[in-house]
Amino acid sequence: MNGECTRFLELWNNVFIQYNLFDDGRLEPAPAKHVDTGMGFERIVAVLQGVDSNYKTDLFAGSLAVLRSLTGHSEAEMLADFTPYRVICDHVRSAAFLIADGVVPGNAGRNYVTRMIIRRAARFGTEIGLNEPFLAKAAEAVIEQYGDFYPELRKAQPAIFDNLTREEIRFARTVEAGTNHLLALVDEMIQQGKTVFDGRKAFDLYATYGLPLEITKDILQERYLVLMEGKLPVSIADMSHITVDEAGFTEAREKHALASGGGKAMGKLGGEDAEFFAGILKDLQARGKLGKDGVEYDPYTGTQVDRYTGLEVLALVVNGQLVESAELDDQVEVILPKTGFYIEAGGQVDDTGYIRSLTPSPLPVGEGEGAGGGG
Repeated sequence: MNGECTRFLELWNNVFIQYNLFDDGRLEPAPAKHVDTGMGFERIVAVLQGVDSNYKTDLFAGSLAVLRSLTGHSEAEMLADFTPYRVICDHVRSAAFLIADGVVPGNAGRNYVTRMIIRRAARFGTEIGLNEPFLAKAAEAVIEQYGDFYPELRKAQPAIFDNLTREEIRFARTVEAGTNHLLALVDEMIQQGKTVFDGRKAFDLYATYGLPLEITKDILQERYLVLMEGKLPVSIADMSHITVDEAGFTEAREKHALASGGGKAMGKLGGEDAEFFAGILKDLQARGKLGKDGVEYDPYTGTQVDRYTGLEVLALVVNGQLVESAELDDQVEVILPKTGFYIEAGGQVDDTGYIRSLTPSPLPVGEGEGAGGGG
């Protein structure tokens, strides 16, 4: 089961837990003995439907049909180059659920994961001729498939479509130049007999061209296979030694964050996400709602409540989307014409407090984020 043979696939397992293993190798009976069982839902569906892959079940049929309609491929053509289809279907489903849960594309933490899987899906799309934004169309099939069981998908449909498309457009601006630069670096690395790509260079590719680490790994291994064809008995199954120095990548990213002030204090306003808020700022300035310096910000008057009484709410943002109103329990970014809340800038932590409205309950305010001079 754990060898290189792909004939057999684990569908279900039972683990009989009855001993404690100590550092010195001793085994002693556990005080409680039990059985742990695990079953792969998608694999069982594949068995019941008589197919040899999770991706050939009806769980992915809708999004695969959309992709085939966009590429014009027959079923045989699709199966002959199935990897891009599988990656796209898997990633667009994951991205739809993440965005519905409020995890929009970003530069750090779980937001980075969303960005990475969207961009990876978009890159695989180019391998099957999809050079225009297409992920929202595939996501529509996901929502249709799962929306009855997960109604939050239908509720978040506009946010899902918008975030997917905006991220594709952003990535398309730089991916070709970034890929060409990476290929040149990989060719140089292989000529030197190396198998580990410089982590600092990998971070430069992300900072300059928006290529996530995972995409750099994909391209690195694909290029290695092409260049080594006929020279080594190498296959995609034993490519683990062809990789990126992740420690070097992390170190370079942390140094960049400190140098640019783009750590926690920047929040979602770091990097490309600033474009979204810059657009809001420009619109509010054009309508005369904000001056040329943006939000009026004075961190020394936070306790002078009378200075901030009767303010107009200029904009509301939920899950990376401008909205007219918010639902109960939504996490909302509120843009006001002025604020006294201190915004963290590498030292003292953010102020927290409340925004009081005409409703009886005050709204709690968490971390502040700078936007055109304010928060």
